[in-house]
Amino acid sequence: MNAPSSHVRSASFEVTVRPARAVYLVDATPGADRGGVRRAIQEASTRWGGACELIVLVGQGGAVGVRDRTMVGFSRADGAVNVNLPAAVAESAAGALGLALVPLRDIDEYGPVIGTSHPGIVGGARTADGFNGFLIASRNGKLWEAAVAGDLTDEHEHALTPELLSVRRPHASNYEIGLAQLGPHARTLAARTVLEFGENRAENNPALRPTVVWVTQGDDVHDIVEFWNVRALRSVRFGEMPMMLLPRDEIEYWTEFDRHMLSALGRPNSFEPDVVLASRSVSKEDLTEFAAKIGLVAADAEPHSRPAPTGQPTIRTEPFTYNILDDLLPWVSFHRTYGRSASVVAAVYDEHSTLEFPSPVPFTGSGKTQLLIGGPALAGLPRQPVLAGMIKERGLWRDSGIQITTLAQSAYRIELTVPRLAEATRAVLSDATTKWALSDKGAVGIGLLENTDIRVLLEPDVFEALLALTTPRSKHMAAELARALGREVTDLTDAERQLAERWSGRAERQFRSAANLPLDGLKGPDRLHALDRLAGVGWAERGLQVACQVCRLDSFLPLAEEHARGQAYCPGCGSPSRYIRGNTSVEIAYRLDSRIDRAADQGVLAHLLTIAALRSKYTSLHLLPGVDVWLQGETEKKEIDLYGICDGEIAAGEVKQSPEDFTEEQMRSDVQKSAHVGADIHIMASPGTIAASARALATRICEEAGLELVLMDKTDLRP
Repeated sequence: MNAPSSHVRSASFEVTVRPARAVYLVDATPGADRGGVRRAIQEASTRWGGACELIVLVGQGGAVGVRDRTMVGFSRADGAVNVNLPAAVAESAAGALGLALVPLRDIDEYGPVIGTSHPGIVGGARTADGFNGFLIASRNGKLWEAAVAGDLTDEHEHALTPELLSVRRPHASNYEIGLAQLGPHARTLAARTVLEFGENRAENNPALRPTVVWVTQGDDVHDIVEFWNVRALRSVRFGEMPMMLLPRDEIEYWTEFDRHMLSALGRPNSFEPDVVLASRSVSKEDLTEFAAKIGLVAADAEPHSRPAPTGQPTIRTEPFTYNILDDLLPWVSFHRTYGRSASVVAAVYDEHSTLEFPSPVPFTGSGKTQLLIGGPALAGLPRQPVLAGMIKERGLWRDSGIQITTLAQSAYRIELTVPRLAEATRAVLSDATTKWALSDKGAVGIGLLENTDIRVLLEPDVFEALLALTTPRSKHMAAELARALGREVTDLTDAERQLAERWSGRAERQFRSAANLPLDGLKGPDRLHALDRLAGVGWAERGLQVACQVCRLDSFLPLAEEHARGQAYCPGCGSPSRYIRGNTSVEIAYRLDSRIDRAADQGVLAHLLTIAALRSKYTSLHLLPGVDVWLQGETEKKEIDLYGICDGEIAAGEVKQSPEDFTEEQMRSDVQKSAHVGADIHIMASPGTIAASARALATRICEEAGLELVLMDKTDLRP
């Protein structure tokens, strides 16, 4: 049980239960055993989600076609299984598909596709109709039968537990397998594997499609595999697309099959034609003849969706129409994710937290499954392996969350750790560098971020007033040192710059009245309002000014009760003096808080101004205002002005007070640093106006580096 803690927050998660799915790699070189495809089907028939697993025919040397790579990409498969290829060839093919490989014999022992169960433990359908088992192919029957209905090895069949799942083979003829394709209910084992399985998200909501009739001649293996794969990729849950595979050389002996088939075509009147014919082994002329024999007529137009015409029935009626299509892949080429999901609200602690929820998938026996944990609670985190391991041991980023392989259960209790953005930022930066530390600017800036409301910097005239009040220190001292050494400021060594910065800290903080604030174009009331805002948030203090005639020093006296009456005295020499007056009364001066004054002198406030503006751009953001990093293989540190997380992406970048400092050399160096620390976003910011030429160059440099550019200047920071 979690101990009570003040560091607790409520968070929303989305949990998804789904099976791991494989791609079966089968030898397709000349003379290869055709049994590889059957063996792949048999294995898929023992796995929840198996009918949505692809089969890839692998050519010489592990060659995999572009079409296969495309299908595998849309399938969102978890790994590849070597069915009957030499190990080296299988490794090459799996590499081409971007998948980890496991031998078929070890599919249930280890590897990326272990997270599934036997279909018999998913849901409660033990038989197809309460009496008959789910239909599978005839023993040693045609390959098309296995593709339609599924198949089992003798070992798999004997291992079945009738209380969980029962199967049967055709009694006399494969006519039964043809008929089993016509109904909407799962009557085959292949259909049973996708019970409680389907997409939970699909791009552009797949449309209702015509019934696909795939015709094969001579049990052609390319027909079999293409049918299997298109069926595997069709939408299970959204857009209905019935599919059937028919043997051209056998169907004429199936009594009244055409009548049963036509009766199954009474579907919604929202598309044309009713049927699409496809084949790799049968010519278009023979497909036309086939269509005529079963009572189909040619459609007048290409396949299309449409609302039911006015006055026509809502269900399609005879005569049923058809088209012949060469390629059905476009119909199933949509991005999707799979699984059954549920929302969970839980208390999240800084240490371990617990998610408890009933499984959205009903399991009735022992097995494995994948569990995906995502939702708003994790949405703001970068998809970095180091964070996956922090959240859940052996967790992997997948789709929209952290994926783990676990036992199939009716209810779950999951322990995990959800890092805050600050903790996640430190973790990903540590992972990208050999070491890192807050820079001098970062140390000053982080204190202000934690203890002040930096939104005040975005208010009109406040940032400008703050700069006008800033005591010139480091840059002024560096310029003086360079002049004394007879060099340019850019030629100073790091040690000399540090010396200038160290001595600059001894300068007295400057103070000014609203009337003396060097802000041309800003009227007196606006100046006073900006200064009062700084004082109001504790960044500046109000005081009186003393001009001593003895020691010749101007001094600042913070407002205090003792100044309300009596003589003014110089705080330096103690001589009687007088307060500086304006036109009609004693003049109020303003002086920055020492932390703010130092931060402004170092340029940190431009960093904070940028962070304040980015907070309105991103929902979830944490940025460090300056870090020193040491990269792998390098001994010298590099300074980065901003580093952190913006809406789940890693961001890094540079802030310049003067936009003219963004030279091409500087921009290339900045982008290179961002890339080296694993950034997705490069930030380039200045409170001044960045020229169009610099914008264009920065865009090009970021495109070359593969980074998104977020550019902010006066328009964004000082609107």
